[in-house]
Amino acid sequence: MHNCHTSLNNSVDTLSSVMTKFESAQDRVQSLRDSVSQCKVLLTRGLSEQSLRKLWIKKKKFSFALELLEIVETPRNAEGILNI
Repeated sequence: MHNCHTSLNNSVDTLSSVMTKFESAQDRVQSLRDSVSQCKVLLTRGLSEQSLRKLWIKKKKFSFALELLEIVETPRNAEGILNI
């Protein structure tokens, strides 16, 4: 009989530990969901104000500008290497 009580007490302690960990995990999941939700709001706020086509055109312009800057910078870098 004593063994049954010990086993039952151990089971209750284990269940209590599992419940505590589960509740903690639930809180962390909720916190992560809130963070994701906030990120979505921040990321989509700008998208809703501009069409995807306009954003794509801006990306192409910036990409082109970066390519031009790279072309301009390459001779400068070469001058330093060649000591011209």
